[in-house]
Amino acid sequence: MKKPVLILLALLFLLFSNSCSDKKKTEFKSDQIAFSNSIAMILKSNADAYEKIDEYKKSGHNPYEDDKTIQALTNSYNQIIIESKKVSDEFLDYLDPDLKLRYRKLINIYKTILDLIQSGNYNSETVEKVDKENYSTEESFWKLFEDKQSSFEDKLSGFEQDMKDALKKYNVPVEKETPESNKSFWKMVLRFIIANVVLVVAYLILGGILLLIFRIIVNLKQRITGFVFFLIVIAIIIQIYFWTLWSSFCVTTIKYYINSPTVTHSWIYYIIGFFGTVAILFSMEERFKSLKLKSNNNVNLKVFDKVKLLIFWMDIYFIFVVIGFIIFCIFPSLMTNNVMSFVNNLIYK
Repeated sequence: MKKPVLILLALLFLLFSNSCSDKKKTEFKSDQIAFSNSIAMILKSNADAYEKIDEYKKSGHNPYEDDKTIQALTNSYNQIIIESKKVSDEFLDYLDPDLKLRYRKLINIYKTILDLIQSGNYNSETVEKVDKENYSTEESFWKLFEDKQSSFEDKLSGFEQDMKDALKKYNVPVEKETPESNKSFWKMVLRFIIANVVLVVAYLILGGILLLIFRIIVNLKQRITGFVFFLIVIAIIIQIYFWTLWSSFCVTTIKYYINSPTVTHSWIYYIIGFFGTVAILFSMEERFKSLKLKSNNNVNLKVFDKVKLLIFWMDIYFIFVVIGFIIFCIFPSLMTNNVMSFVNNLIYK
């Protein structure tokens, strides 16, 4: 398949998937707001409960015997349960199937406590028992929520802002954040230019190291002939991994600059980012084609065959870069693995 056709198909697929993704992001807007509100209400309820317990510990009174405290707790838990009913299972499954299970279990804790209050069995012993039985449920939910929060922001439009609004609405005490700076589009372009230069240097260093090792092995071929083929396979895998890391870095760069209050047309970032991703491969291949033409004119068949082989592998790497770029755009969670994210973490964290 010719490169222009492949690029056109990749761009069309990227724009289509981006359009579908944007539509999906807004499909659950009411669920998203209810979910954000319920999380904020739970945090507020927990903060108030700890505050009351500390107050009563200092005064020596039992918080479980105070009617006002119990009434406030009842109202708080009822509101949480009512708000949680507005959050559909389809929405939670879309975010993460495991989140649905843990979220519903968490809500059941509040239902259990309300049952204790209504039955008149709400006291320090029963509450302590409920806390012990449900400690792992609460801990696992908050751990999953924290781990997956960045992926929620990728799947939902305005989720981070909805959470901020909900926390503010229910007066949840949070640490003050520094104002989010606007990220310039031209800074992204400049970063791609610099990254392409660094990539060429890194590629030459990697190629030089692999070539040096290969020559050492070839010189010892009398003793380890069978290892030469294995070394070639390893070298190819390393190169494919290298270009996949490049795709991961480029997509991370795009998403980093898209995450700005001033960005309204994210598709422009994806298109520019895509060309910034494949530009270096085009440049290198054109250079090899020029060498191929010169060697052909000079009837240097040995050089001609080597350059022809390099062009072939450039085509292979190009395909991997394009496929990797599209996959990472659609499934950004794949980049969170340490194998794929260590370079991104050094630059963006």
